[in-house]
Amino acid sequence: MRLYTLSKRDFLWASLVFLLLFLVIVVVGLAGPSIIQSNVVNSSYFTPTYAKIETGPYRFMSPTLSSFNQEIWLLSHVKVKKPDKTATYGRKLNVSVGMFAIDHDGSGSSGMKSYSRQRDLVCNGVDDAWNDDQWCEPFIIMHLGYIRYAKMKLKVEFDGLQLATYPVEDVKFEFKTYNPNFSQFELWFRFSFVIITFFVMCFYAHVLRKYHLRNWTLEQKWMAFILPALMLSNDPMFPLKFLYDSWLPGLFDTLFEVTMVCILLMFWLCVYDGIKTTNRRFVTFYLPKLLICGLFWIAAVTLGSWQKFNELHDPTYNYKLDMKHFIGMKVFFYIMVATYFIYIAYLFVTVCAEIKSKPFFTIRIKFLTGLNIFLTIFCVAFAIVQFGGKILEDNFIASITVSYNNSIEFVCYYGIINLYVYILAFVYSPSGEEATDPILRANTGFTMLNVSDEEDVIYCSDSPELEEWENKTTRITPIPTVDEAKIVAVNG
Repeated sequence: MRLYTLSKRDFLWASLVFLLLFLVIVVVGLAGPSIIQSNVVNSSYFTPTYAKIETGPYRFMSPTLSSFNQEIWLLSHVKVKKPDKTATYGRKLNVSVGMFAIDHDGSGSSGMKSYSRQRDLVCNGVDDAWNDDQWCEPFIIMHLGYIRYAKMKLKVEFDGLQLATYPVEDVKFEFKTYNPNFSQFELWFRFSFVIITFFVMCFYAHVLRKYHLRNWTLEQKWMAFILPALMLSNDPMFPLKFLYDSWLPGLFDTLFEVTMVCILLMFWLCVYDGIKTTNRRFVTFYLPKLLICGLFWIAAVTLGSWQKFNELHDPTYNYKLDMKHFIGMKVFFYIMVATYFIYIAYLFVTVCAEIKSKPFFTIRIKFLTGLNIFLTIFCVAFAIVQFGGKILEDNFIASITVSYNNSIEFVCYYGIINLYVYILAFVYSPSGEEATDPILRANTGFTMLNVSDEEDVIYCSDSPELEEWENKTTRITPIPTVDEAKIVAVNG
């Protein structure tokens, strides 16, 4: 492994290159376009004139849509007149939506569709008595997970606002979609990482092809799974979103991302546990870790696709309508997260206690732990910046409030994950000395020989078969030369 041949200066250069690449990614994000674009429909645009401001019906058209808009949300804003501006007001109301979809060829083959759902109107109080802004919190009326139509003719009616405690002053609607410029930016950004990951994967396979699989370390074997998973998490199928009107590309995107995270979680568990044991049977070593990460994968995929699946049949569906089951699955997800952290903390403590008897593995643990701490700090900071105090709330749903706020957040998230894996692939790949040394090259059992003066051991010795082979070779009696045989005969 290159990890054993890197000096402190090499580590410093590698860190500087990592920071420089990350800085380039941040600059790209700064130059990126805005993610969300909005179109507001005021009451003056409703056609024809509504009967009542509290009930409607409100008739209006959506903006022209294309596949590069990716998704569309329809939100409603209600303005009430409260005598006490500091008071908080809330009310339930029924929302009826009639949608006539217009296809890209101008036809309306889908016909008229009607939906009716309940929504919560929340009006927060303001501390500033001079603040005349009495708009309530916007609520989502409908959401389409992928764009199937060129335009939509909508009719929205409210039932319950006419009975409100405070009179309604105004109503407006807002369409939110992905910016087409950002969609093109995201397409090229992801495609670039797919290509880079492919070349890194080819490089990694090329440098390890000289060595037998049994001579690979545990980390090197896991990198053979992590690199393909990374390429899938960058989603080579992402362009299909813009070529086909289907929900499948979005589903595959969710599956690939969750799978990549679970493989990384499994990798960390196996490395910390594999350092202190060489008996890696499937039932005793891999099965408990696979069970934890597998349940985590099921919970994450379910939460990530819960609302998207139901919206295929009803775009006005909201997870709050099925709150009992949703909360149950969310609690199960957090239980699995807590279980994982407890388990990996236990493994880390036991490794630190036993590492004194195995000083050779110290550098491997220090490197992986340091890199993981950096990644954890970044992910926690990213979650706090994006979600703030709502980090433990319902951030699994397809809400406009949990999307990326700007291009910087998007590129930083994908960039840090890719750079993390690239560093692992570089450090865990064999060094040039191992491939060029004639002694190491002549004997495949010593292809992973560590040439350090401090730790002169075979660092692929975590393979039980190799240890047994080494013990047998050390017991072989050397064959005497012809001159040595003559000397023995004369002395005899």
